[in-house]
Amino acid sequence: MASSSRSYEVVVFGATGFTGKYTCEHIVSNLPTDLKWAVAGRSAEKLQQLVKELQSAYPDRLAPEVETASLDKSSLKKLAAKTKVLISTVGPYHLYGEAAVAACAESGTHYLDVTGESPLGS
Repeated sequence: MASSSRSYEVVVFGATGFTGKYTCEHIVSNLPTDLKWAVAGRSAEKLQQLVKELQSAYPDRLAPEVETASLDKSSLKKLAAKTKVLISTVGPYHLYGEAAVAACAESGTHYLDVTGESPLGS
């Protein structure tokens, strides 16, 4: 899929979690005001509340769109196809990261996460 046909430049998946909220705050306070981006997760209600909080704190910024997505491969592939970059804050990554990485690889989407996990002994 050509990147010019993507709806977003960045999607933060897991946006309502602890790390996800910090990631969103960093985006609205440091990236261009016209960035086309979205917050994503399982709960549309929680995501809408996050958008309200971001708009209240940073009224001069373009508000993110809301995308609901679950952890299954089909849902993640649809999400990945909508953006140039998918930032995943959904952990633990050794349990939930593989499907997101695969969806991005299949969609030609850049993937970023914040894992600090290391596999335990073999």
